[in-house]
Amino acid sequence: QNYLIDILGSNSQIVDFLVDKLFDYEYQQRVVDIITVPKYKVAASKFSPNEADLIDYHEKNQQQFLQPATRDVNFIDLSCKAVEDKVKISDKDLLAAYEDNIADYTTAELRNIRQIFFNDEKAARTAHQSLKSGEDFYVIAKQAGLNKEQTALGKISQQDLISEFKEPIFNLQKDEVSEPIKGPFGYHIFLVDEIEQQQTTDFAKVRKQLDVELKEQRACEVALQSFNDIEESLMSGSTLQEAAEQFGLTVQTVNGLQQQQNSLGSFSKNYPTDTDMITQEVFALQEVGQPLTILLNDEIMMALEITNKQDSRTRALDEVKGLVVEKWQEQQAQKALFTIAAQFSEEVNQGKNVNNIVSLNNLKRRW
Repeated sequence: QNYLIDILGSNSQIVDFLVDKLFDYEYQQRVVDIITVPKYKVAASKFSPNEADLIDYHEKNQQQFLQPATRDVNFIDLSCKAVEDKVKISDKDLLAAYEDNIADYTTAELRNIRQIFFNDEKAARTAHQSLKSGEDFYVIAKQAGLNKEQTALGKISQQDLISEFKEPIFNLQKDEVSEPIKGPFGYHIFLVDEIEQQQTTDFAKVRKQLDVELKEQRACEVALQSFNDIEESLMSGSTLQEAAEQFGLTVQTVNGLQQQQNSLGSFSKNYPTDTDMITQEVFALQEVGQPLTILLNDEIMMALEITNKQDSRTRALDEVKGLVVEKWQEQQAQKALFTIAAQFSEEVNQGKNVNNIVSLNNLKRRW
Protein backbone atom coordinates (compact mmCIF):
# COMPACT_ATOMS: atom_id res chain seq x y z
CA GLN A 1 0.00 0.00 0.00
CA ASN A 2 2.74 2.48 0.97
CA TYR A 3 4.64 1.61 -2.18
CA LEU A 4 1.61 2.46 -4.35
CA ILE A 5 0.97 5.70 -2.46
CA ASP A 6 4.62 6.78 -2.88
CA ILE A 7 4.42 6.23 -6.63
CA LEU A 8 1.15 8.16 -6.96
CA GLY A 9 2.54 11.01 -4.85
CA SER A 10 5.74 11.42 -6.80
CA ASN A 11 4.49 10.85 -10.35
CA SER A 12 2.35 13.49 -12.01
CA GLN A 13 1.23 10.96 -14.66
CA ILE A 14 -1.04 8.66 -12.66
CA VAL A 15 -1.20 5.22 -14.21
CA ASP A 16 -4.74 3.88 -14.25
CA PHE A 17 -3.86 0.36 -13.26
CA LEU A 18 -2.03 1.61 -10.15
CA VAL A 19 -5.12 3.54 -9.14
CA ASP A 20 -7.19 0.40 -9.60
CA LYS A 21 -4.74 -1.59 -7.50
CA LEU A 22 -4.85 0.96 -4.71
CA PHE A 23 -8.66 1.04 -4.64
CA ASP A 24 -8.78 -2.74 -4.74
CA TYR A 25 -6.58 -2.82 -1.65
CA GLU A 26 -8.47 -0.12 0.28
CA TYR A 27 -11.96 -1.41 -0.40
CA GLN A 28 -11.45 -5.14 -0.54
CA GLN A 29 -13.82 -7.32 1.45
CA ARG A 30 -13.30 -10.86 2.60
CA VAL A 31 -15.84 -13.44 3.64
CA VAL A 32 -14.56 -15.54 6.53
CA ASP A 33 -15.88 -19.03 7.13
CA ILE A 34 -15.14 -20.12 10.71
CA ILE A 35 -15.34 -23.77 11.72
CA THR A 36 -15.13 -24.46 15.46
CA VAL A 37 -14.05 -27.75 16.99
CA PRO A 38 -16.06 -28.00 20.26
CA LYS A 39 -14.21 -28.77 23.46
CA TYR A 40 -16.35 -31.83 24.12
CA LYS A 41 -14.65 -33.47 21.14
CA VAL A 42 -11.73 -34.20 23.46
CA ALA A 43 -12.31 -34.97 27.15
CA ALA A 44 -9.39 -33.80 29.26
CA SER A 45 -10.05 -36.59 31.76
CA LYS A 46 -9.08 -39.27 29.23
CA PHE A 47 -5.42 -38.25 29.47
CA SER A 48 -3.44 -39.92 32.25
CA PRO A 49 -0.07 -38.38 33.14
CA ASN A 50 2.82 -40.30 34.65
CA GLU A 51 5.08 -38.86 37.33
CA ALA A 52 7.61 -37.58 34.79
CA ASP A 53 4.85 -35.65 32.96
CA LEU A 54 3.78 -33.96 36.19
CA ILE A 55 7.33 -33.07 37.21
CA ASP A 56 8.02 -31.58 33.78
CA TYR A 57 4.79 -29.53 33.73
CA HIS A 58 5.36 -28.30 37.29
CA GLU A 59 8.90 -27.14 36.51
CA LYS A 60 7.93 -25.37 33.28
CA ASN A 61 4.87 -23.60 34.72
CA GLN A 62 5.96 -22.55 38.17
CA GLN A 63 4.06 -19.23 38.02
CA GLN A 64 0.79 -21.17 38.06
CA PHE A 65 1.67 -22.66 41.43
CA LEU A 66 3.04 -19.60 43.15
CA GLN A 67 2.18 -19.10 46.80
CA PRO A 68 1.94 -15.29 47.28
CA ALA A 69 3.74 -13.57 50.11
CA THR A 70 1.59 -13.06 53.21
CA ARG A 71 1.73 -11.11 56.45
CA ASP A 72 -0.11 -11.56 59.74
CA VAL A 73 -0.76 -8.09 61.14
CA ASN A 74 -2.04 -6.59 64.38
CA PHE A 75 -3.08 -2.94 64.08
CA ILE A 76 -4.89 -0.08 65.78
CA ASP A 77 -6.97 1.99 63.36
CA LEU A 78 -6.33 5.61 64.38
CA SER A 79 -7.88 7.23 61.30
CA CYS A 80 -10.49 10.00 61.58
CA LYS A 81 -13.42 7.88 60.46
CA ALA A 82 -12.56 5.20 63.02
CA VAL A 83 -13.53 7.56 65.85
CA GLU A 84 -16.36 9.55 64.22
CA ASP A 85 -19.09 7.48 65.87
CA LYS A 86 -17.61 8.25 69.28
CA VAL A 87 -17.71 12.01 68.74
CA LYS A 88 -20.82 13.84 69.94
CA ILE A 89 -21.46 17.49 69.09
CA SER A 90 -23.71 19.51 71.40
CA ASP A 91 -26.26 22.06 70.19
CA LYS A 92 -24.22 24.71 71.98
CA ASP A 93 -21.14 23.79 69.94
CA LEU A 94 -23.13 23.74 66.71
CA LEU A 95 -24.61 27.18 67.36
CA ALA A 96 -21.19 28.60 68.28
CA ALA A 97 -19.69 27.21 65.06
CA TYR A 98 -22.59 28.69 63.08
CA GLU A 99 -22.09 32.14 64.60
CA ASP A 100 -18.32 32.03 64.18
CA ASN A 101 -18.72 31.24 60.49
CA ILE A 102 -21.85 33.25 59.76
CA ALA A 103 -20.21 34.69 56.61
CA ASP A 104 -20.23 31.21 55.09
CA TYR A 105 -24.01 31.11 55.36
CA THR A 106 -24.63 34.66 54.14
CA THR A 107 -25.29 35.72 50.57
CA ALA A 108 -24.03 39.24 49.83
CA GLU A 109 -26.40 41.97 48.67
CA LEU A 110 -26.60 42.14 44.88
CA ARG A 111 -27.53 45.10 42.72
CA ASN A 112 -28.51 45.06 39.07
CA ILE A 113 -26.53 47.97 37.65
CA ARG A 114 -26.70 49.92 34.42
CA GLN A 115 -24.31 52.65 33.32
CA ILE A 116 -23.73 55.39 30.77
CA PHE A 117 -20.09 56.12 30.01
CA PHE A 118 -18.63 59.50 28.96
CA ASN A 119 -15.13 60.43 27.91
CA ASP A 120 -15.24 63.89 29.53
CA GLU A 121 -16.74 65.32 32.69
CA LYS A 122 -18.70 68.13 30.99
CA ALA A 123 -20.76 65.70 28.88
CA ALA A 124 -21.38 63.55 31.94
CA ARG A 125 -22.65 66.48 34.02
CA THR A 126 -24.89 67.73 31.23
CA ALA A 127 -26.42 64.26 30.95
CA HIS A 128 -26.84 64.08 34.72
CA GLN A 129 -28.75 67.39 34.76
CA SER A 130 -31.09 66.03 32.11
CA LEU A 131 -31.69 62.91 34.20
CA LYS A 132 -32.38 64.99 37.32
CA SER A 133 -34.89 66.96 35.24
CA GLY A 134 -36.78 63.75 34.51
CA GLU A 135 -35.31 62.67 31.19
CA ASP A 136 -35.45 58.89 30.61
CA PHE A 137 -32.19 57.02 31.36
CA TYR A 138 -32.27 55.09 28.09
CA VAL A 139 -32.87 58.23 26.04
CA ILE A 140 -29.69 59.74 27.52
CA ALA A 141 -27.89 56.44 26.92
CA LYS A 142 -28.96 56.50 23.27
CA GLN A 143 -27.65 60.05 22.92
CA ALA A 144 -24.32 58.72 24.25
CA GLY A 145 -24.32 56.02 21.57
CA LEU A 146 -25.50 53.11 23.75
CA ASN A 147 -28.52 50.85 23.37
CA LYS A 148 -30.27 49.29 26.37
CA GLU A 149 -28.26 46.07 26.27
CA GLN A 150 -24.96 48.00 26.21
CA THR A 151 -25.83 49.77 29.48
CA ALA A 152 -26.24 46.50 31.41
CA LEU A 153 -23.51 45.48 33.87
CA GLY A 154 -25.59 42.74 35.51
CA LYS A 155 -25.98 41.75 39.15
CA ILE A 156 -22.91 42.78 41.13
CA SER A 157 -21.92 42.60 44.80
CA GLN A 158 -20.04 45.41 46.50
CA GLN A 159 -16.84 43.42 46.70
CA ASP A 160 -16.87 42.96 42.90
CA LEU A 161 -16.54 46.71 42.31
CA ILE A 162 -13.41 48.84 42.19
CA SER A 163 -12.93 51.13 45.18
CA GLU A 164 -14.13 54.30 43.39
CA PHE A 165 -17.54 52.73 42.71
CA LYS A 166 -18.28 50.74 45.88
CA GLU A 167 -19.91 53.35 48.14
CA PRO A 168 -21.53 55.57 45.49
CA ILE A 169 -23.37 52.64 43.91
CA PHE A 170 -24.36 50.89 47.15
CA ASN A 171 -25.64 54.15 48.66
CA LEU A 172 -28.19 54.50 45.84
CA GLN A 173 -31.84 53.61 46.25
CA LYS A 174 -33.68 51.49 43.71
CA ASP A 175 -34.22 53.39 40.40
CA GLU A 176 -31.91 56.20 41.56
CA VAL A 177 -29.07 57.47 39.34
CA SER A 178 -25.66 58.46 40.62
CA GLU A 179 -23.68 61.66 40.22
CA PRO A 180 -21.01 61.40 37.51
CA ILE A 181 -18.20 59.28 38.99
CA LYS A 182 -14.65 59.42 37.66
CA GLY A 183 -13.24 56.00 36.82
CA PRO A 184 -9.94 54.85 35.37
CA PHE A 185 -11.00 55.64 31.78
CA GLY A 186 -13.66 58.33 31.99
CA TYR A 187 -16.91 59.26 33.74
CA HIS A 188 -19.82 57.00 34.66
CA ILE A 189 -23.44 57.55 35.60
CA PHE A 190 -24.96 54.49 37.26
CA LEU A 191 -28.55 53.35 37.64
CA VAL A 192 -29.64 50.69 40.16
CA ASP A 193 -32.83 49.09 38.86
CA GLU A 194 -33.00 46.06 41.18
CA ILE A 195 -31.72 45.22 44.68
CA GLU A 196 -31.42 41.72 46.16
CA GLN A 197 -30.97 42.09 49.89
CA GLN A 198 -28.30 40.23 51.81
CA GLN A 199 -29.64 36.88 53.02
CA THR A 200 -28.47 34.61 55.82
CA THR A 201 -29.46 30.93 55.85
CA ASP A 202 -31.19 29.97 59.10
CA PHE A 203 -29.31 27.81 61.59
CA ALA A 204 -32.00 25.12 61.39
CA LYS A 205 -31.40 24.67 57.65
CA VAL A 206 -27.64 24.13 57.99
CA ARG A 207 -27.64 22.32 61.35
CA LYS A 208 -27.38 18.82 59.86
CA GLN A 209 -24.53 19.70 57.48
CA LEU A 210 -22.79 21.66 60.21
CA ASP A 211 -23.01 18.63 62.50
CA VAL A 212 -21.33 16.45 59.84
CA GLU A 213 -18.54 18.97 59.23
CA LEU A 214 -17.89 19.62 62.92
CA LYS A 215 -17.93 15.91 63.72
CA GLU A 216 -15.34 15.25 60.99
CA GLN A 217 -13.16 18.06 62.35
CA ARG A 218 -13.42 16.90 65.97
CA ALA A 219 -12.86 13.26 64.95
CA CYS A 220 -9.57 14.17 63.29
CA GLU A 221 -8.52 16.12 66.38
CA VAL A 222 -9.27 13.09 68.57
CA ALA A 223 -7.56 10.73 66.11
CA LEU A 224 -4.40 12.83 66.01
CA GLN A 225 -4.28 12.98 69.80
CA SER A 226 -4.71 9.20 69.99
CA PHE A 227 -1.99 8.74 67.39
CA ASN A 228 0.42 10.91 69.40
CA ASP A 229 -0.47 9.06 72.63
CA ILE A 230 0.06 5.63 71.06
CA GLU A 231 3.31 6.72 69.43
CA GLU A 232 4.65 8.01 72.74
CA SER A 233 3.58 4.83 74.54
CA LEU A 234 5.28 2.59 71.97
CA MET A 235 8.45 4.66 72.12
CA SER A 236 8.52 4.18 75.90
CA GLY A 237 8.57 0.40 75.41
CA SER A 238 4.90 -0.64 75.52
CA THR A 239 3.66 -3.44 73.30
CA LEU A 240 0.89 -2.68 70.82
CA GLN A 241 -1.66 -4.43 73.04
CA GLU A 242 -0.48 -2.57 76.15
CA ALA A 243 -0.65 0.78 74.39
CA ALA A 244 -4.17 0.02 73.14
CA GLU A 245 -5.38 -0.96 76.61
CA GLN A 246 -3.80 2.14 78.12
CA PHE A 247 -5.97 4.42 75.97
CA GLY A 248 -9.06 2.22 75.62
CA LEU A 249 -8.46 1.31 71.98
CA THR A 250 -8.97 -1.94 70.07
CA VAL A 251 -6.31 -4.06 68.37
CA GLN A 252 -7.53 -5.71 65.15
CA THR A 253 -5.89 -8.77 63.58
CA VAL A 254 -5.58 -9.76 59.92
CA ASN A 255 -3.95 -13.07 59.08
CA GLY A 256 -2.71 -13.97 55.60
CA LEU A 257 -2.69 -10.41 54.25
CA GLN A 258 -1.65 -10.40 50.57
CA GLN A 259 -0.43 -7.50 48.45
CA GLN A 260 -3.03 -7.97 45.74
CA GLN A 261 -5.96 -9.20 47.87
CA ASN A 262 -5.92 -6.88 50.84
CA SER A 263 -8.45 -6.15 53.55
CA LEU A 264 -7.72 -4.36 56.79
CA GLY A 265 -10.92 -4.63 58.77
CA SER A 266 -12.65 -1.37 59.63
CA PHE A 267 -9.97 0.65 57.87
CA SER A 268 -10.73 -0.90 54.47
CA LYS A 269 -14.44 -0.26 55.02
CA ASN A 270 -13.80 3.44 55.67
CA TYR A 271 -10.92 3.95 53.21
CA PRO A 272 -11.19 1.31 50.45
CA THR A 273 -9.03 3.27 48.00
CA ASP A 274 -6.26 3.86 50.56
CA THR A 275 -5.94 0.29 51.80
CA ASP A 276 -3.36 -0.49 49.12
CA MET A 277 -1.03 2.23 50.43
CA ILE A 278 -1.11 0.79 53.94
CA THR A 279 -0.59 -2.71 52.54
CA GLN A 280 2.49 -1.57 50.63
CA GLU A 281 3.83 -0.03 53.85
CA VAL A 282 3.29 -3.36 55.63
CA PHE A 283 5.14 -5.36 52.97
CA ALA A 284 8.00 -2.88 53.01
CA LEU A 285 8.66 -3.71 56.67
CA GLN A 286 11.23 -6.36 57.47
CA GLU A 287 11.03 -6.79 61.25
CA VAL A 288 8.53 -9.10 62.90
CA GLY A 289 7.12 -8.12 66.30
CA GLN A 290 8.33 -4.51 66.16
CA PRO A 291 5.37 -2.09 66.57
CA LEU A 292 5.44 1.20 64.71
CA THR A 293 3.15 4.04 63.65
CA ILE A 294 2.18 5.10 60.12
CA LEU A 295 0.99 8.62 59.31
CA LEU A 296 -0.14 8.84 55.68
CA ASN A 297 -1.84 12.22 55.96
CA ASP A 298 -3.94 14.34 58.33
CA GLU A 299 -6.76 11.82 58.17
CA ILE A 300 -5.15 8.39 57.85
CA MET A 301 -3.13 7.14 60.83
CA MET A 302 -2.36 3.67 62.14
CA ALA A 303 -0.20 1.75 64.62
CA LEU A 304 0.72 -1.82 63.68
CA GLU A 305 3.07 -4.76 64.01
CA ILE A 306 3.81 -7.79 61.87
CA THR A 307 3.40 -11.01 63.85
CA ASN A 308 4.32 -13.42 61.06
CA LYS A 309 5.64 -13.17 57.50
CA GLN A 310 5.76 -15.68 54.66
CA ASP A 311 7.69 -14.81 51.54
CA SER A 312 6.49 -15.76 48.08
CA ARG A 313 7.42 -19.29 46.98
CA THR A 314 6.54 -21.94 44.41
CA ARG A 315 4.44 -24.63 46.04
CA ALA A 316 5.99 -28.09 45.85
CA LEU A 317 4.53 -30.68 43.51
CA ASP A 318 3.17 -32.72 46.41
CA GLU A 319 1.21 -29.68 47.65
CA VAL A 320 -0.52 -29.04 44.32
CA LYS A 321 -0.45 -32.42 42.64
CA GLY A 322 -4.18 -32.46 41.95
CA LEU A 323 -4.01 -29.02 40.34
CA VAL A 324 -0.97 -30.02 38.26
CA VAL A 325 -2.83 -33.08 36.96
CA GLU A 326 -5.81 -30.89 36.01
CA LYS A 327 -3.63 -28.30 34.22
CA TRP A 328 -1.62 -31.00 32.40
CA GLN A 329 -4.84 -32.67 31.20
CA GLU A 330 -6.19 -29.34 29.94
CA GLN A 331 -2.94 -28.78 28.04
CA GLN A 332 -3.13 -32.22 26.41
CA ALA A 333 -6.77 -31.66 25.46
CA GLN A 334 -5.86 -28.35 23.82
CA LYS A 335 -3.10 -30.01 21.85
CA ALA A 336 -5.49 -32.74 20.70
CA LEU A 337 -8.09 -30.15 19.63
CA PHE A 338 -5.45 -28.28 17.67
CA THR A 339 -4.43 -31.50 15.91
CA ILE A 340 -8.05 -32.18 14.94
CA ALA A 341 -8.50 -28.60 13.66
CA ALA A 342 -5.30 -28.88 11.62
CA GLN A 343 -6.59 -32.11 10.08
CA PHE A 344 -9.87 -30.50 9.02
CA SER A 345 -7.97 -27.52 7.64
CA GLU A 346 -5.88 -29.84 5.50
CA GLU A 347 -9.00 -31.54 4.17
CA VAL A 348 -10.51 -28.19 3.18
CA ASN A 349 -7.27 -27.19 1.43
CA GLN A 350 -7.44 -30.46 -0.49
CA GLY A 351 -10.80 -29.40 -1.89
CA LYS A 352 -13.18 -31.46 0.23
CA ASN A 353 -16.67 -30.05 0.71
CA VAL A 354 -16.84 -27.87 3.84
CA ASN A 355 -20.49 -28.67 4.54
CA ASN A 356 -19.74 -32.39 4.46
CA ILE A 357 -16.82 -31.98 6.86
CA VAL A 358 -18.95 -29.96 9.27
CA SER A 359 -21.90 -32.36 9.08
CA LEU A 360 -19.93 -35.61 9.36
CA ASN A 361 -17.87 -34.39 12.31
CA ASN A 362 -20.65 -32.52 14.12
CA LEU A 363 -18.72 -29.24 14.04
CA LYS A 364 -19.95 -25.66 14.41
CA ARG A 365 -19.85 -23.25 11.49
CA ARG A 366 -20.46 -19.50 11.28
CA TRP A 367 -19.81 -16.70 8.79
